[in-house]
Amino acid sequence: MIKTSSRATAALALALGLWGSGATAQAKPKAKTQLVLQVKPAGAAVFVDDKPKGKATAGRAIDVTPGYHVVKLVLGGDEHEERIKFASGQKTVYSYEFDEAQPAPQQPDDAPEVQLPDPGAQP
Repeated sequence: MIKTSSRATAALALALGLWGSGATAQAKPKAKTQLVLQVKPAGAAVFVDDKPKGKATAGRAIDVTPGYHVVKLVLGGDEHEERIKFASGQKTVYSYEFDEAQPAPQQPDDAPEVQLPDPGAQP
């Protein structure tokens, strides 16, 4: 038979009582692993590993799992894709700026000019 002191028994009972009651030491909440977007202009469609994640707005944060992910941005007919490593519990800021919008195609110089009637003119 193992002899224990009453002090050790009381400490053990207290520890088991706390453990059994669900009381735990205050644990620090685990930091999220996130992709933080800084995309210009705003409004690009965001995909992470080919899964749609909504639209890019300034400072928008998207939860991701740690490790490598492919981030793709699509705006109009333009798209950009990049493989990024995300560290556990860290916020990774991803900045991208799309080229300025291209001007609409112009008619060639030899195209006939079309004149529309003046809507205010009387027939």
